[in-house]
Amino acid sequence: FFFQAEDGIRDSSVTGVQTCALPICGLAVEGAMNQVTLAGHASVRRNRTTEGEGLGGGIAIAIQSSVSLEDDASIRGNSGAYGGGAWVNGDLQLDDHAAVRGNLASGQGGGVNVGVDGTLTMLGRSRITANAAPALGDGGGVFAAGTIIGVVCSTLAPGNVWDNTMDDCASTN
Repeated sequence: FFFQAEDGIRDSSVTGVQTCALPICGLAVEGAMNQVTLAGHASVRRNRTTEGEGLGGGIAIAIQSSVSLEDDASIRGNSGAYGGGAWVNGDLQLDDHAAVRGNLASGQGGGVNVGVDGTLTMLGRSRITANAAPALGDGGGVFAAGTIIGVVCSTLAPGNVWDNTMDDCASTN
């Protein structure tokens, strides 16, 4: 799915049933000032990209675009090279029990890969857990070249990023 306007997904899923031979799979949000909200148990799950760059197995967010997850929305079970769950070069906000869980990156950022122009904001009881980036070992939960706000990495709860493989957080900053 490609979004190029202010849209929302509530109580629904973007579920992959095949492997995408594209650099982006699942949900792509691009274009100036586009905003998408996933809420009410909405999910992006089981998407996989195999292209070399593989930006965001579940969600890819371009510059000047934003995605907000709230009300138990989730990104889970996706895979890609950079950002198994989400590749963020715009803005990603996790709030109100939103989760990024069980995603895999062959490169960096098993859960979320925050690009140079990207921002990840975690609020409320959101969490990034049980993701993996085993090949390079950079940011099983979060890999950040951009800005991270409210991210608390720890080997055990009560942080909001924990139990990720190889490490919970890695950064170029």
